Amino acid sequence: MIAAELYKMSLFLRGRRLVFLKDRLKSIPYVSIGKRGKNGIPVSVIRAYLPDDASGSGEMHRVQYDLTSRRAHPLLVAKEEREELERKLNSLRFRSILDGAYPRITSLRNINPIDKRFSKEVFDQLEELKEDNPVKKHYFDGHIFRSKSELIVAQFLKSLGLEYKYEAIVKVGEQVYYVDFAVYCPETGRFFFIEHLGMMSKDSYRMKNFAKITNYILNGYIEGLDVLFIFEHGDDRFSADAICGKILGVIAAQARQLSEASIL
Repeated sequence: MIAAELYKMSLFLRGRRLVFLKDRLKSIPYVSIGKRGKNGIPVSVIRAYLPDDASGSGEMHRVQYDLTSRRAHPLLVAKEEREELERKLNSLRFRSILDGAYPRITSLRNINPIDKRFSKEVFDQLEELKEDNPVKKHYFDGHIFRSKSELIVAQFLKSLGLEYKYEAIVKVGEQVYYVDFAVYCPETGRFFFIEHLGMMSKDSYRMKNFAKITNYILNGYIEGLDVLFIFEHGDDRFSADAICGKILGVIAAQARQLSEASIL
C-alpha cells in the first residue's frame, strides 16, 4: 500500500516536472552552429529562429551571427540551456508512461496553489537579509550560512534542483522573521518555509521559538505543508537523513494536495 502510494506520487511529481521542462523548452529558441563563406573563407556562425517582437504576429525569423561576435553570446547560452533541458527530459524516470499521459498532465498547469501566499510571484519578491560579518562562516552556492547544519540543508535543496532564499525577510502576523529558508518547488508551483531551530537544549532559546511556532500556527500556517520546523539539540544528534526526509515529505504533501485538487 505504501509502495503504491509512493509510486503514484512519484508519477504525479514527474508529470509536473515534464510539464515544467517542456514549457521552459518552448521559451528557448532552437540554436545551431554552422559555417558560411566569407571572402572565400569558411567562418563559424550561430543560427537561431526568434519571435518577431516588432510585428507582434508571433511569426519567427532567422538570425545569423559570426560565432565570435558579441551578439552570439546570448544564443550560445540559450543553446547550452536547451541542451541541458533536453538531457533532463531524456533522463526523466517513467518518461514513456508520462508522455502517454501528457495531455492529462498538461491540464494541471492551471491549478492555482491553494494558498496565494506561497505563489512564485510572492517568492520572487522576498528579500534576503544580508549580514556583513556573520559570526560563523560556511560558504556555499553564493551564500554565507551561520551553521554547518544549515549548509547541509542548502546542499540538499540544491541537489534537488529547488530554488531557495536564505534568511528571507517575512512578516508573520505582527512579527518580522528572518526565515532560514524559503524554498520554491517548480513541480508543485509553490514555496514553503524551513525554520532551523538549532539550540533547543537551551531554555531561553526553546521558549522564544515555541512562541514563534505558535505565531505561525495562529496565522494559518500549516506545519508540514507551509512551514517545516527542523530541531537540533546541539549534542551531535543532528540527522541529515531525517531532515532530508522531512523536506521530501513537505513536497509530497503539496503534491498530494495538488493531485486531489485536480480531481475536483
